[in-house]
Amino acid sequence: MTTQAIPETNTPALPTGTQAAVLHGARDLRIEHIPLTPLGPNDLLVEMRSGGICGSDMHYFAEGRNGTNVLRQPTVLGHEGAGVVIAAGPQAGITSGTPVVIEPALPCSECPTCLSGRYNLCPTGTCFGSPPTDGLFARHVVVPEAAVHPLPDTIPAEIGAAIEPLAVAV
Repeated sequence: MTTQAIPETNTPALPTGTQAAVLHGARDLRIEHIPLTPLGPNDLLVEMRSGGICGSDMHYFAEGRNGTNVLRQPTVLGHEGAGVVIAAGPQAGITSGTPVVIEPALPCSECPTCLSGRYNLCPTGTCFGSPPTDGLFARHVVVPEAAVHPLPDTIPAEIGAAIEPLAVAV
């Protein structure tokens, strides 16, 4: 699979729902149709092309928890992913057809830690795929533009999905 741009279609409406792998409890993973969050002004609708399965995903699946974080409600896992933007909010600077890798950290962007540039250490931040925040194991996801990085056409989606674990190691 590559990260080449998806050709424009004549489809008038964006999807309002998507297929996703939803974890309901330890060893209870179901493929379900879930609603998509409406596209905000700075949001992107990404069609997922590749995702990595992390050790944390395995812990949630096997035990319903990862360390002190416990699955308390059905949640879409996955925080290592790459895809192609298929729609963008009116204020987003990334356009439809752009291949992207998704950064899983979702900082508050307002606390002193975030404002100092260390958003990865945000004390109130969340992370895609870390319950209760739904993740990337879905056909489509709505993500803030700040959480994506354009992926060169020369890097396939499978490699793009591996960028997050590489960044953690670095």
